[in-house]
Amino acid sequence: MKGKKEFLASGLHFSGLTSIASRLTKRNLLIANYHRLYKASLCTKYDEGVFAHSEETFFNQLVWLKKNFDVVSESELIAITQENRDVRENIAHVTFDDGYSDCYDIAFPILKQLNLPATFFIPFYQVDKGELGWWDSIAYLVKKTGKNQIEIGDVRFVLGSSENRTDAISAILSSVKESSIDSSRKILDKLSIECDVLLPSAEEQRKEFMTWDMIKELNDNGMSIGSHSMSHRILAQLEDSEQEWEIFESKKQLEEMLGCPILSISYPVGSRTAFNANTKKFAHAAGYKLGYTFILQHQSTTNIDPYEIRRIELSQAPLLFRAESIFPKLFYS
Repeated sequence: MKGKKEFLASGLHFSGLTSIASRLTKRNLLIANYHRLYKASLCTKYDEGVFAHSEETFFNQLVWLKKNFDVVSESELIAITQENRDVRENIAHVTFDDGYSDCYDIAFPILKQLNLPATFFIPFYQVDKGELGWWDSIAYLVKKTGKNQIEIGDVRFVLGSSENRTDAISAILSSVKESSIDSSRKILDKLSIECDVLLPSAEEQRKEFMTWDMIKELNDNGMSIGSHSMSHRILAQLEDSEQEWEIFESKKQLEEMLGCPILSISYPVGSRTAFNANTKKFAHAAGYKLGYTFILQHQSTTNIDPYEIRRIELSQAPLLFRAESIFPKLFYS
């Protein structure tokens, strides 16, 4: 069943307003964010929430953006924000978080085919060690357990159906994101025991990420590499000294590994509670030119805060993602 947004997008499309507005609407800044892509159908042992788009959908979205926006590189976006230019056209930039292998296997060939730039944000430890994040490990454990119910803290989860398991995964992930301390490792250890399931092997985890050679190839072919912190911990939950280290050290390590300047950072999770004023202060002090959030909200090409750039995840449905990109104030107020 279609929701309100889908009905609105359909109305805009079939009335011809989306097509008209794509030619007339100006001064929108659209930062499209992705995590993982899949081929024709989605089947994963890990967190399905980071697989928002198929290969075909991603291709179609980039074709649409190229037709209706000036898709800029990282350096061009830096120039726009630093010079506070009066940009009169619609601007778009494409970003990926987390350094998964499908960034190289699926996204990179499409970007090259369409001659479009993008920025890939790398959480240093995860890629360097080939170690899955807590969100993927939580999903893996809950999916793999043979138990019909599990208890985490004071909460009991019934796992009688795939829907029950999806709900349990979502609830546990939310509890980690909202925790006031960095408790993900403790939760994983407890969940592994409770589920009676071992975490995936080092080999299984490693193949989910790009290698450094792949990342260097991206950088050598017109893509930009940014930081996603050292360990993907939620920055606002850390002491100032730890937060500063995550921001400064990830830039240093990436620059040493890749031999190129790292000019942007994407704050892990990226919601309003995932970063704070000190995050932005440290990002500026470290020498980053751009700091990206994951706040799903419209922004214009004027008065951009370079350390609080909003990003959105365009919907899978074709009519809806087109309407979202052309009428962002309607869909991301």
